Amino acid sequence: MTETIDFGPYKLKARIAEGGMAEVLLATSAQKEFQGQFIAIKKLLPHLNSNKAFVDLLIHEAKIGVLLTHPSIAAVYDLGSHKSEFFIAMEYVHGKSLDRLLEKIKDQRAPRLPAEISAYIVLEVVRALSFAHQLKDSKGRELNIIHRDISPGNILLGYRGEVKLVDFGIATAESRLQKGFSDSA
Repeated sequence: MTETIDFGPYKLKARIAEGGMAEVLLATSAQKEFQGQFIAIKKLLPHLNSNKAFVDLLIHEAKIGVLLTHPSIAAVYDLGSHKSEFFIAMEYVHGKSLDRLLEKIKDQRAPRLPAEISAYIVLEVVRALSFAHQLKDSKGRELNIIHRDISPGNILLGYRGEVKLVDFGIATAESRLQKGFSDSA
């Protein structure tokens, strides 16, 4: 992507990543609360927007994501569609995914991680997972959210030292999460 593309209240700047079901794009927003900062837009690949199963998966990810307000989990800001393209707007982490860092280490383009940094990354991921798993609904019942795709590609390392877990797309949660959101989004 070489030019800025208007996408609802967002301006898409560049593709960050692409997977089997979605692409993630760097964006800015005209919305007052996000002015001056980058946002990540995760949107379904074009051929999947008409597939109800994939749309439901994205909606499920957004519904779980808005509940997960934790320093080690990338925040979800918005769920929507623009011209029949479904998307999630989320916190942009300026940095690299752990898998990209590991590739550089493997190819000897980067030094090995010191044990202290490796332990810090693991600790932050465990904190994020613990928070998600112990999260309770408004009646005090545990939602038992389980990520189900912990992989280096879903662990983002910010250049300022932050560690953020992303992609709760295939996370499981107790059925009351679905019931609690059945009329929204």
